[in-house]
Amino acid sequence: MRPDKTKELLHIADIKAGLADLEQSVFTKMEGDEHKSGLLALKIACDVFERLSQGPFPIDYNLPRVKECCLHVAAAMDLVRYAKAIKDKAKLKPLKKHLALIGVGGFGVAATYTHQQSKPSAIQELLRKHGVKPLPPEAMKDASRKTIELMVGFAALNKFDEIVLEDPEESNPKDPNPDIIIKTSNATFGVACKSLNSTNKTNFKERIAEGLRQIDRTIDSGKLRSRHGIVLLDISALLDHDLLYMPSHDHVWSSSHATEVMLAAIDETLSSIFGSSRSLSAKDAFGDLFEGHQAAPCVLIYAHTLMITSSGNSISPFYMKLMKLLFVGDHSKMKSFAEKLNRGLHCQ
Repeated sequence: MRPDKTKELLHIADIKAGLADLEQSVFTKMEGDEHKSGLLALKIACDVFERLSQGPFPIDYNLPRVKECCLHVAAAMDLVRYAKAIKDKAKLKPLKKHLALIGVGGFGVAATYTHQQSKPSAIQELLRKHGVKPLPPEAMKDASRKTIELMVGFAALNKFDEIVLEDPEESNPKDPNPDIIIKTSNATFGVACKSLNSTNKTNFKERIAEGLRQIDRTIDSGKLRSRHGIVLLDISALLDHDLLYMPSHDHVWSSSHATEVMLAAIDETLSSIFGSSRSLSAKDAFGDLFEGHQAAPCVLIYAHTLMITSSGNSISPFYMKLMKLLFVGDHSKMKSFAEKLNRGLHCQ
């Protein structure tokens, strides 16, 4: 599915209002600012971007601090779109612990770039002025990896009846969960979310294998039926985000070609993992991994980035998210589920 990007846009004032509504819906006034620091970072970025957009000069997207600001605004826009699409705000409460992780891990493309690709940031400097102390880099990276579960959870809530997220702070071996359980009126699905930080082929397979074992444990516990679990692999950290942001100092991407550019970047990344320039089939890549496991014989490959694009005389940031279903066997039980989840990912 190719999303209609025009349906994903929000004005900066709407984003700021949406963040305030989300904070009010999830966190009580009795809770400390440590639970809100992530939303604070997004709110700070929105304030900065609003001032830039109202200034007398065009925004210079080449400036590193402007770039970081745009990354956080894109993440804020994404978070708000998900929250606005959920009509029953009571459904947000179970996401509370994952939302609190935004304070140290960020969200969406901001989490990927700031904590896995970049050096300490201007946003972090502003947070220190608000009394928010950053955690060590490894702790921030671990928290940022957990936000992929939050994003998928939000997407699922837009399209399915109910979700159950594994506790991000403590796993319970007596109550196995593949990361996310998604329920419909007539079926239950499981998603094991994994993030890849290396192009090492062995590491790639190990991450998928970990997800398959999680799904096996959940199926063995009776919470899922066979072939109703799937591994989602986030490869965002492997993309060349500097190149995807702007191809050069004086050039931007055409909005009409952004999807093709992103797809090519994903395919190139997968090829680099397996050391092949040819188009790899999923079976060539990881077909043997599924032998002896009960998950559906397929993997969801996910990636996101921020691109500066032009459309006519207008130049603006463009948050690109894509999901690909790679399968090695009968994936009929998961195909429609994956398509529906992808629509939820784009709130469409």
